[in-house]
Amino acid sequence: MATTRTGLKAYSLTLVEERDHIEALSSALATYGTSVRRAIDQSDALDDKDTADICTEISRGVDKYLWFVEAHLGSPAGATR
Repeated sequence: MATTRTGLKAYSLTLVEERDHIEALSSALATYGTSVRRAIDQSDALDDKDTADICTEISRGVDKYLWFVEAHLGSPAGATR
């Protein structure tokens, strides 16, 4: 049921190379981070400061993990070399 309600792409079970896994994970984290920041804006628009604060903490954690994962790429996902 969760997979039918997510905005994330299904994780490919055919990935073999480490870089492909890192790129897939960083892409998923970036997409999730975008959705959490959207939730912050929606919560603020509804004047729900508590929810916005919770989402802000989640966003910070996602950004931190994204930074850790992208460090293995040598450059941010999607960046051209």
